[in-house]
Amino acid sequence: DRTLVVNGVVAEVLYSHEWRRSRLTLPAGSHRVRWVSAAAAPRTSGAVDFSSIWLLSGMTRTPGITPLAGALDNDTVFALETGDAGGSRISIPDGDGDAWQPGPEAMLSVFEPARAGTLTVRQGRPDSAWEPWSYYQSALAFPATTPPRTTWVSTTARLLPGSRYGWSWTPRATPVAGEGSPLLDALAFDAAPSVVLKTAIGSAAEVTSSSWVGRRATGGAPAVAGGDFAFSLAAARGEKNTMATTFTGPARVRFHWRLSGEGVLFCLLDGAPLPFSAATPEWAMAEFEAGEGTHKLEWTHAATAGASPVAPSTAGVDHLEIRAAVRTPLAKAITADAAIRLAVTGPAGAGQWLTVACAEGDGAWNHAGRLTRGGRVLEATVTGPAVLDFRNRCFAPDWPVIPLQAAPAMAGTAAVSSSSVWINDPGWSDRLHIYGPFLEVSVDGAPVWRTPAGIATDWNTASVVIPGGSRKVTFRLRAHASSWITAYITDALDGTAQAWVDDLKISAPDAHYAAWCAAHALSAAEAAREADADGDGTTNAAEYLFQTDPRNGAARPAAMGLALLPNSRTLGDWTTLPQAPPPPPQVVLSIPYLPALALGGWLESSTDLRTWTREPLAVKRHWAESPMLFFEPVTDSDTHQKLLITPDTAARYYRLRVE
Repeated sequence: DRTLVVNGVVAEVLYSHEWRRSRLTLPAGSHRVRWVSAAAAPRTSGAVDFSSIWLLSGMTRTPGITPLAGALDNDTVFALETGDAGGSRISIPDGDGDAWQPGPEAMLSVFEPARAGTLTVRQGRPDSAWEPWSYYQSALAFPATTPPRTTWVSTTARLLPGSRYGWSWTPRATPVAGEGSPLLDALAFDAAPSVVLKTAIGSAAEVTSSSWVGRRATGGAPAVAGGDFAFSLAAARGEKNTMATTFTGPARVRFHWRLSGEGVLFCLLDGAPLPFSAATPEWAMAEFEAGEGTHKLEWTHAATAGASPVAPSTAGVDHLEIRAAVRTPLAKAITADAAIRLAVTGPAGAGQWLTVACAEGDGAWNHAGRLTRGGRVLEATVTGPAVLDFRNRCFAPDWPVIPLQAAPAMAGTAAVSSSSVWINDPGWSDRLHIYGPFLEVSVDGAPVWRTPAGIATDWNTASVVIPGGSRKVTFRLRAHASSWITAYITDALDGTAQAWVDDLKISAPDAHYAAWCAAHALSAAEAAREADADGDGTTNAAEYLFQTDPRNGAARPAAMGLALLPNSRTLGDWTTLPQAPPPPPQVVLSIPYLPALALGGWLESSTDLRTWTREPLAVKRHWAESPMLFFEPVTDSDTHQKLLITPDTAARYYRLRVE
């Protein structure tokens, strides 16, 4: 690689092999400018990579304030313009009477070798509309922007030592009447004395950062305490700034934060966001408690689609307080039921179940068990028959699409001659797509309930039935894995999703059914299991198993269904290829998944509605992913299992039995 280094920081990285004209503007003082070559990859001794060669020619030095610095009204600016057609200082009927007109097909960037601060510059034209151009910050490219009006607009960006901010302008192929080239003017750099981040937020531990800076409070940007705070500016979608520290629990953590503009601000504990109410432009306090161990506390600020250098998003964090807290054992945080014995199992180094509590939007403050990475299993030993109730939430704010991950490479041998090359390119066939995390509950190893991770962080309640005897109920954070040739369930290991479990308690099945009837205000006569309080044709027993409302006729368990296979041909419409036998008609039977309160279920069929035969189909409790390569005529949905049937001449009826 070839880099231009000014006072120890990179001002430009050159990738092309064509001659380019560059103009470097330096303020008063002594500066060191270096052209550095480095091989792009390790080479044998004496070999030189072609792309690492610098060729320099026509170098000149002109002392004094450059036209660029004069036009921008800033004689302390570091700037680099690259392009055959350089910009020029022109007169305008506005402000101080001049501005900078960038050169066409040129790139202009400003940078700071040593100082951190906020850059502001006005751009536009005072007398006409201006053509669109592109902004960029360091290696991050921003989309071209067309102003909606004829005027100057102000651009703001955060510059750290070694970062760059710039513009590039490509004239329209066909000029538009009334448009002119964009202009720059009145560049200012607020390099107020920086504050060490550790001091700015009041942290006892060291603070690491990517683009967060300590800032002195001003009238327009006050701090919560101490006169300074941590500040972040993100100017376009894709720009993300992080700040992190560590602490040792058990501890109660409190801080203040705020967010303005089009962006998001998350507080992450051990790599996953905490479920706080969204930050606002006003300072607000957030508070949580973490259990034993060393924890990583992180704030991530990112710009969303509406942010731009003209309208950036800003964030602040201040007044961090970390105080020792009373230890709350994980078992005590999750359950008060003495009949439930808890343990955590799984491989060392995997995600850990830990005690966490948050002061949430409704003011509630409850301890719970939290898992942020799959692998470790929360195991509850209970004795049935019983019903286990629990609170839960599983979420992954702005869950990203995880890049394709390579599966184990294909193995084998092949004989090759000295003049041939053998390349094994498995392509898509051995790539895994990991997605869709969820909290899974199993009884003695058999999954009986799951909830997918969503954006909402609300608590939910769930119930699972426990057969007679001593049983092990496990809670795991899982995800789907699928490729062209395989599909299975695996642990969610990326650390973005998280599961919370709380308030485990068991009750006798009859007592649990009675509590459900009472919650729906069913009278003694209405509460019979075979009764139908809302007259919708579904018994209370079925409504209880599927957890629907027994007083709402529109709320019924998912029904079975029959439909012709899409695109299948019946005997009556077979009109092509008369020499081939017509395919038999096929139908798709949709079967609702078994609910978590059901011990089991099976499919039965009959030809006369009197004699029923049990079908060999294993009725599922959940949707299961299928390989992408081996397409099937029908696939399961989120709510129903699908069965492809080739009917015979007799009528046939199907029903689902659930116990």
